[in-house]
Amino acid sequence: MIVETGGKDLVIVKEFRAPVQELYKSWSEPSELAAWMGPAGVAVPVVDVDLRVGGAYRICIRFPNGVEYCWGGQYLALVPPTHLSFTVDYHGEGGQYDRSNPTRISVDLEPSKGGTRMTFRQSPFPPRVDRAAHADGWVEAFGKLQQVLEPLGQS
Repeated sequence: MIVETGGKDLVIVKEFRAPVQELYKSWSEPSELAAWMGPAGVAVPVVDVDLRVGGAYRICIRFPNGVEYCWGGQYLALVPPTHLSFTVDYHGEGGQYDRSNPTRISVDLEPSKGGTRMTFRQSPFPPRVDRAAHADGWVEAFGKLQQVLEPLGQS
């Protein structure tokens, strides 16, 4: 895995031993997202997805101490099974989303020897958002995603 946090972008490149189509499904179907989203040890009680360009999504994760964190956004581009991009609006004061500083995530999937290479990019980061903490969380989440997907690549 390659993790780059310099500049404005967070970039993570990871290889998975699973087909491109399965990885795309893991990013686009609510039950699949719930299986891996968030750092290790969190539950995912809410995954709402309107998978279309302009459609909205909402995800909430719950930490073992009961603290819940939610975010949502809008799908910007969908090119099954190789690309998706979307905004991230962070949960703000009073349960409202702070849409003043959205960040964008793009996920590119390409076949590679033995599976799929995923290139994840998140940028820009609002001033109050810790890029290094996001990198750590995504790395943990992608570890969970690998555990979910790898049995598929073994068959």
